[in-house]
Amino acid sequence: MLLGPQPTAAFSTVDNPRRSAVPPTVAMPLVVTGAPPWPSPSMQGSAPPPPYHPMYSSQGTPYPPPMAPEPPRPSLLGAAVVGLLLGGTILVGGWFALSHYRDEHPSDAGLPADARAFLPPRAADVPAVRRVAAMELSPPVSTVSAGFAHTCARASNGTVRCWGWNQFGQLGDGTLTHRPTPVTVVGLDRVVEVVVGHAHSCARRDDGTVRCWGLNSSGQLGNNTRRNSGVPVAVSGITGVVQLALGEGHTCARLGDHTLRCWGDNTHGQLGDGTATSRPFAGAVPALAGVEEVEAGNLHTCARLADTTVRCWGASNFGQVGDGYAETHYRPAVVAGLRGAAALALGPYRSCARLDDGSVRCWGRNDTGQLGDGTRMSRTTPVAVIGLAGALDLGLGAFHGCARLVDHTLRCWGSNAFGQLADGTAIDRPAPIPASVTGAVSVSAGEVHTCARTEDRAVRCWGGNGFGQIGDGATVNHGVPFVVPGL
Repeated sequence: MLLGPQPTAAFSTVDNPRRSAVPPTVAMPLVVTGAPPWPSPSMQGSAPPPPYHPMYSSQGTPYPPPMAPEPPRPSLLGAAVVGLLLGGTILVGGWFALSHYRDEHPSDAGLPADARAFLPPRAADVPAVRRVAAMELSPPVSTVSAGFAHTCARASNGTVRCWGWNQFGQLGDGTLTHRPTPVTVVGLDRVVEVVVGHAHSCARRDDGTVRCWGLNSSGQLGNNTRRNSGVPVAVSGITGVVQLALGEGHTCARLGDHTLRCWGDNTHGQLGDGTATSRPFAGAVPALAGVEEVEAGNLHTCARLADTTVRCWGASNFGQVGDGYAETHYRPAVVAGLRGAAALALGPYRSCARLDDGSVRCWGRNDTGQLGDGTRMSRTTPVAVIGLAGALDLGLGAFHGCARLVDHTLRCWGSNAFGQLADGTAIDRPAPIPASVTGAVSVSAGEVHTCARTEDRAVRCWGGNGFGQIGDGATVNHGVPFVVPGL
């Protein structure tokens, strides 16, 4: 799918020794080979036309014409059915009569032996058993991650379920069938983290190893091949992983020694090794230590260090690297004027950091107000998201973002063409507005949809649903949250 050519970004003037303003002349288009076209905003709220039955014409007219019903005739079968019904009624009535007798008499001594055998045991005679609640039949969800048009959730028992777009096997069920409701990722257990990218997914297991599945055209599955896989495959030569980050065509892992390994697409320097050479196996990001967190956008990557500063690298056509320059960076660069970073979140063309005081700073593309600063001007250095305090968690989509606050409510901003801000409208918001979600314990944003895990152990999703990524069993966009069934 071609998401560009992108509009030329409007930039604020940045005082730096290399230039007085940063006017990117040509914004880089984002090309994803083989991806299906995304539903246009005009499709919002509309369901796809139902498939016509083979016995109906394209106008829905049945042919041949229906035949007149034949008059009913008496049959032996009907008489047999009536007899069975009458006999069953007598048996059930007798069972209830005997049950009533048992309720009124503490002893069954007055009943014949065959009548006592007919009755079920008293409750007092049944060994105590643990009552299984409906929620326990499906282990509760611990984390949820939203990608371009698919979503995955990790259950408390270490399994993973995914739903939505599945063109490259990114749902991990061994098929290429889109799924509007959750399906189990095959052959995967002991998972402690699941992360979703554009068209691939990865899981970290409790032994520090990684499994990935889906699109592998750039080697983003890390198994030293470029073959897609509809089931999880092991990432080669990497252990001790404590966190994962997935971009469009690349993957990064933070190790227990606070260093990074990355693999996959490197055409814009997003692997941070100083080259533009893609690789299907994990390699180190040199000269970068003390990493506390790593996050990936479509074509760029950022790391939060122990000193609370941030380094970014890769494509920066909208200033998403954050050092004041709108140019590709093949090695990590310091994000200008940013300290006190406590968490990161990246979208395709922008980056955000939650600071230790609960405020949020963002930089990069801003044509739909996705930086949340009340303007539509792209920024090559961080600006504050206005009117936002007490943020605990961030989720960034392609053109929108959401923050979870200390009161477990959500504030969202940016594009709302598919209802991804959950305010019941399709109006873009250049500053945060309340979303119709309460009790949120985490939030994750995909391309044009958003999901939150809530205190009642449910997963709620809303926004674009062209491939069933909301998980409600349909493909109709929703401007308000829907509970994902079967989780």
